[in-house]
Amino acid sequence: MSTTTISVTGNDAYGITIGRGVLDRVSAALAPGVRKILVVHPPTLAARAAELRDRLLADTADGPREVLLAEIPDAEQGKRIEVAAFCWQVMGQADFTRSDAVVGYGGGAVTDLAGFVAATWLRGVQLVQVPTTVLGLVDAAVGGKTGVNTAEGKNLVGAFWAPSAVIGDLDELASLSPNEATAGFAEVVKAGFIWAPEILDIVEADPTRAVDTTTEEFRRAVELAIDMKAKVVSDDFREAGLREILNYGHTLGHAIEHAERYRWRHGAAISVGMLYAAELSRLAGRLSDAAAERHRTILESLGLPTSYRAGAWPQLLATMQRDKKSRGGCCGSSCSTTSRSRPCCRRPMSRCSSPRIRRSERDTSHPAGQRAEPEPAGHAGAGGLRHVDPRGRRAHHRRRGSGVRLRGARGAEQP
Repeated sequence: MSTTTISVTGNDAYGITIGRGVLDRVSAALAPGVRKILVVHPPTLAARAAELRDRLLADTADGPREVLLAEIPDAEQGKRIEVAAFCWQVMGQADFTRSDAVVGYGGGAVTDLAGFVAATWLRGVQLVQVPTTVLGLVDAAVGGKTGVNTAEGKNLVGAFWAPSAVIGDLDELASLSPNEATAGFAEVVKAGFIWAPEILDIVEADPTRAVDTTTEEFRRAVELAIDMKAKVVSDDFREAGLREILNYGHTLGHAIEHAERYRWRHGAAISVGMLYAAELSRLAGRLSDAAAERHRTILESLGLPTSYRAGAWPQLLATMQRDKKSRGGCCGSSCSTTSRSRPCCRRPMSRCSSPRIRRSERDTSHPAGQRAEPEPAGHAGAGGLRHVDPRGRRAHHRRRGSGVRLRGARGAEQP
């Protein structure tokens, strides 16, 4: 199977490797002289993380290594300052130096946390990202944004820190549930709306094959999305302008995640956010009726949610005002459109409102004020597609302290 390499250029250039069976390239991606490696991973990948550790230990061409496994809580529960502090403690007690490295092995939340730990330990150590979800592969692991959540909102504390490499092994996606794969694919669709319309054509041609991680259609769409992000962050690493288009749908999406205490999947939340942004843009005369309707049609064809409970708007607006993209009372990217040169309308946040949907488009299946969610996973929707359960299902695990545990080079659990 062929391998694709997409390059991020600029001061901190790196390559993104996409293919099947490429996990053995993680070791080669580490800089010469790395002696200690912290592999950050979720509980669901404990066995596979141990296999990755063994691969890293087996490569002694540059000398012996010490590899520690830091297991962190699933999903957004892992993106807490307490979890980062535990990782710092592990690195300090193991005498990690600036020539050592962190490997993020997991979904978007894991790569965000691992990146933040790498960015802040000794003001920056080497980072290699190994995403294992669609969301992580096309978005979180690429671009150098790292961070943790706070009680006030999502990703409000973080740093820009570019990885030295991203290894995207498509075989790692095989264990994803259809629910999780489709939710992550929302970020791929976002790339189609703002930059690469070929992605939209792929989805419209066959939504089922588009989200099937084993098909060429899926791989093509994913590579287009990654290529788009690589070009954008190469031009604007610190989000001073062009990079703001990557936030399409995210201001409201992050507010929904916060309101739901992160029980909604990220992709489900930004699906609602993208339609919200499209409708605002249509009402402002910046997007045609046809383009706004295409948003709805494509998102619904994938089974992604396109509505949220109306009574939550005041709470959502308050969270949006604290969003990291808000500047001087401006809504940031919450009203962004598909225009690359005009990422934001720069209107005061107080003038934003929940867009009034045309009667023919209004969701009448839920009484006002009730939660408007898609049907549970397992229910076949139109065309045989399954609706995405925005909350998904979480694996239960026992927590101790910060919810993390450490395993040493030989796999023994450490106190």
